[in-house]
Amino acid sequence: MTAYKTIAISACALAGVVLSGCQSAPAPAGGASITDASMRAACTERVAAMYGVAGQKVELPPSFGTGDDGRKILNGQVDKGAEGYKEFRCIYNAASTLVDVMAMTPDGE
Repeated sequence: MTAYKTIAISACALAGVVLSGCQSAPAPAGGASITDASMRAACTERVAAMYGVAGQKVELPPSFGTGDDGRKILNGQVDKGAEGYKEFRCIYNAASTLVDVMAMTPDGE
């Protein structure tokens, strides 16, 4: 492993401790194209981990939306039980890779 890769991996690990993780999902192996199903799966997985729930508690709409910058987004909700439903947005880059999950419902509401 080169020194650059070691530094990049270390920086990502440190950011994960400080900022709750590097947000990019890995690209599909072998240069395969990203499908809507794999994009939805990445969103569900990230949201379930973020909110500490099972994937079955994550609800996604049937179709993707388009963000202000023209990239795909998914606005969904997660069932937090006694805390109620929390809304979120999965944001993808131009290559259709999940880059962020944004909480849309503030804590306490």
